[in-house]
Amino acid sequence: MDTYRGVTVFGETSEGKLSSITTDLLGGGRTLADRLREELSCLLFGHEVSGVAEEAIAYGADTVYVVEDAQLKDYQTDTYTPAAAELVQEIQPRILLFGQNDIGRDLAPRLAFRLGTGLSTDCIELDIDTEAMPSLQLCAKPYPRWQRCGARRCHRLSVTIQEKERS
Repeated sequence: MDTYRGVTVFGETSEGKLSSITTDLLGGGRTLADRLREELSCLLFGHEVSGVAEEAIAYGADTVYVVEDAQLKDYQTDTYTPAAAELVQEIQPRILLFGQNDIGRDLAPRLAFRLGTGLSTDCIELDIDTEAMPSLQLCAKPYPRWQRCGARRCHRLSVTIQEKERS
């Protein structure tokens, strides 16, 4: 049985709210999730970003995973990559969407390599063939409490994941 389910958006924030690329991805992700008859989730990494979870739900997410730590305030490859890889392995989305910006161009290929999956970049349009879906596909487009990171380079990072769901 295939354990990968759902569509997940790697969300980004700017000035205390969702970035415009994240709201666009949530709209596209909602369409894909509906075609698959699966849930749409959003990952939010950062410092003091839990207040943005409700905004992600308003834009279509069914579940939002908030990963908060002071070390995640600004994007850093060595901090985000192992934490994101472990969370993605935990929730096992079928499709993971990234913005086609500096963060997406840096993080998406690193996660694809760590997770042993494919990566589609520079996507202009998203569509899905429900008959021929891979286990996990990453595409870059123009939590209960958890106290572990699991990667050697990230052992000092203690993140708190809050899981929020659409009511």
